[in-house]
Amino acid sequence: MGAVICCNNKPADFDKDDENNQTIISVSTADGISGLLRSKPSSLGITDSHMLPHEKANKFLFEREPIIAFLENQKNDLTDYKEIVSEEKIKMWVKWGSLFESTSPLVKARYVFDGPLEPTAFLALLRDERMNWDKGYIEFKEAEKISPEVSIMYYVVKPPMFLMKARDFAEKAVRFEENGTFYQYSSSVPCEVYPEVKQYQRCETVFGGNILTKEGESYAYYTFSQVKVGNVPSALITSCLPGTAKSFHAKVSKELEKKMANTVSN
Repeated sequence: MGAVICCNNKPADFDKDDENNQTIISVSTADGISGLLRSKPSSLGITDSHMLPHEKANKFLFEREPIIAFLENQKNDLTDYKEIVSEEKIKMWVKWGSLFESTSPLVKARYVFDGPLEPTAFLALLRDERMNWDKGYIEFKEAEKISPEVSIMYYVVKPPMFLMKARDFAEKAVRFEENGTFYQYSSSVPCEVYPEVKQYQRCETVFGGNILTKEGESYAYYTFSQVKVGNVPSALITSCLPGTAKSFHAKVSKELEKKMANTVSN
């Protein structure tokens, strides 16, 4: 057995069970909805779970229910958000701060995509095939697979402005399907897990999440992201968000049309 994440009411600690070759990670939560595989200790007492020897983590287990509850709460909660895109198939909201960090923008979006494509093919388009169509990335890869549902993801985004460094991200991503809905939760891993690359500016993903769910004949794709991007002004980031959302929807829709056309022709 590998690592087991559980929620309780005491501070986070590590209990080793060498006889069964497992490391049990106890995570206390302040709000009762977490247990969230955080990237480092925080004021909420949520502690990173990847700081394990890999030989101890050959099968990585975690509690789905707290992650589902957290992401569904993010999807439904509009408290303090400002709507910055309001179209039939694209909506985006932004607010300042989250439970975990108070100064960076928290961005939420809902995209609607049409078509009969299977969800696994849609997710492959966003992950495995991302470099084929999204020119905003220099690199996008699964750096390490911890288990079928947990990976270390690494990606590099082109610089936001001339003379700035490209930004890179190293994240722990938890992905799973529950009752036909697909969930992903992610947060940055420490540099000890994935060392910084000299030519890039390492950014911190405070947390990120995705939900893909069927709505009638369409798919609704929800995204949540709070990222600390170094010396890029937050006002500049938020001013670019509407254009980024529309561009993303247009690119994905175009690729989905290609996939569906290929499916029909075959």
